[in-house]
Amino acid sequence: MSWALEEWKEGLPTRALQKIQELEGQLDKLKKERQQRQFQLETLEAALQKQKQKVENEKTEGANLKRENQSLMEICENLEKTKQKISHELQVKESQVNFQEGQLNSSKKQIEKLEQELKRCKSELERSQQAAQSADVSLNSCLTPQKIFATPLTPSQYYSGSKYEDLKEKYNKEVEERQRLEAEVKALQAKGEAVTVDIPRTSHLAPCVAREQAGFGQRCGMCLQNGFPVCCQAVHMGANL
Repeated sequence: MSWALEEWKEGLPTRALQKIQELEGQLDKLKKERQQRQFQLETLEAALQKQKQKVENEKTEGANLKRENQSLMEICENLEKTKQKISHELQVKESQVNFQEGQLNSSKKQIEKLEQELKRCKSELERSQQAAQSADVSLNSCLTPQKIFATPLTPSQYYSGSKYEDLKEKYNKEVEERQRLEAEVKALQAKGEAVTVDIPRTSHLAPCVAREQAGFGQRCGMCLQNGFPVCCQAVHMGANL
């Protein structure tokens, strides 16, 4: 094959052969350059495709980051709203705690007043019972059954005998109310939950206690003026019955 290609050169002048060799050398050189350039072109095309893919990936990642950023902004807004709501609820609960602490302090003061009144009434009742016991001994020797039955209990004497029990009952109610208020305050402080409690006011007992104190003093005075303590007459009537 190569021989057939070389056959056409026979008979050509030397100068022409030299020129042909030069041209063939240039052709081989150009073929090599073409191959190199083709390889470079293919390499550049591969790099270009790789770069395009990278750009597409970055675009996709950018879109994802944008969506994520939007989602985070919405979450932040929701958290801010939740924070404001919790802050408002906390203020409301603090107001409730302060209100109930005020009610608790008022109830404690009322209980202290009732305790003092209860002690005073208990002391007066004990003195009345002692006087009744001493009077019972003397009355048994000087009074007849007819005289004993002739001195029935008056309404004022009856109520003075039951005043201690009434005050004791009021005191017990105040103690229960105080315990309930303390439990509610502790629950609000510990849990922080919204609790709406209707706390009955106990200040209305103060006028009643004052009236009972005044009435008790008057009734005790009337009993002593009549000469018979209430407990003494009750003992005599029970003995005669």
